[in-house]
Amino acid sequence: MPCSKQGFTCVMALMVQMSQKDELQARLIEKGQHQGELTFDDILAVFPNIESDVELLDEVMDNLMDSNINVVSSDN
Repeated sequence: MPCSKQGFTCVMALMVQMSQKDELQARLIEKGQHQGELTFDDILAVFPNIESDVELLDEVMDNLMDSNINVVSSDN
């Protein structure tokens, strides 16, 4: 992830992005545990550009799988 800022400011900006991403994933897992499953639309509502970020998609799907949360088609 390129950073246009310099030194410490860049590191801090990346840490904020990472903590926001982790918080969003935690909320998604909470929702999945409450509902019993998630749809792809649920994931897209939290991470609208996830389809263009393969690493994030893999991370989210792994975390959901580790939390025993099934991801189902939005058609169900």
